[in-house]
Amino acid sequence: MDAGSIFDCRTRFIYDVGMSDSELIFVFKPTEERLVSVWLDFVRSARERGAKVVVDYTDHHLLGTNFLAMFYREIFDLATVVVVNSAQMSANLRDHFSGRITVIDDPLEYEIREPAVGTRSDHETVALWFGHASNIVYLMNYLASTHKINHAVRLLVVTNLYPFPAEYIEFLKKCGLRNLTMEILPWSGEMLLRGAERADVCILPAGVMDLKKSGASSNRLITAVGLGLPTAASMLPSYLPFKDYFFDLASSGLEKFFSSPQLWRDRVLSCQEILRERHTMASAQLEWKTLLQSLLTHKA
Repeated sequence: MDAGSIFDCRTRFIYDVGMSDSELIFVFKPTEERLVSVWLDFVRSARERGAKVVVDYTDHHLLGTNFLAMFYREIFDLATVVVVNSAQMSANLRDHFSGRITVIDDPLEYEIREPAVGTRSDHETVALWFGHASNIVYLMNYLASTHKINHAVRLLVVTNLYPFPAEYIEFLKKCGLRNLTMEILPWSGEMLLRGAERADVCILPAGVMDLKKSGASSNRLITAVGLGLPTAASMLPSYLPFKDYFFDLASSGLEKFFSSPQLWRDRVLSCQEILRERHTMASAQLEWKTLLQSLLTHKA
């Protein structure tokens, strides 16, 4: 899911608690290598003054070899608490960090939409995929392994990887998926909503065996179902609580899923009731508030 929109949510939760910068320091992923040394120096100085350091960690960057891996290795030595958005990410991180880890699930970001009664076209099923460029490889690999789709499918790809690399298009052509048509759309929240309005289903292959991605939150799944789309997804650990409400891409029957998505309508409606109860902005805000106030009242 879009890191920017989730970041905005967390930032709003933090400022709603109403605390001063001198008491708590919040560390999110640096977007450029040139920021690393500046941030580390700032956090070290704040820690020496007695500030608590809250690190937001949503991808397992420690497994990489770039500047982010170095940054997190050093920032974790300064962390009072690391906040992750899935139990699996907490488990993955525990091998590298012995301090306090808190799990706060991502909230549902968009208004819930009722699922359609049937498909929008008799000639093709419109499927939606959305995500960061780092997740594209799992979509490509899954499509390449599908071998053949008898039902005509138009795949809307909403991503920040835009324009879409020509080599990916050529790769799919070599896979012989003649009944698949791809339409690439630039990422924005508005574009996601437009895509969901056009789509009959959503498809979300994921890096289940990739340690860097296996700790991903349920954000993309709950977004898709919340927008009313019958969803076919890989069985990430964070998706397990919703296993009765989406099609497992590791199972057989994808052709029927594409041709008859209306068979999943009742499951989508049932899952949406769970989302209304447990994945609200208000519940996430309360978890953040409880965490941050506990840090303020506990003297190191």
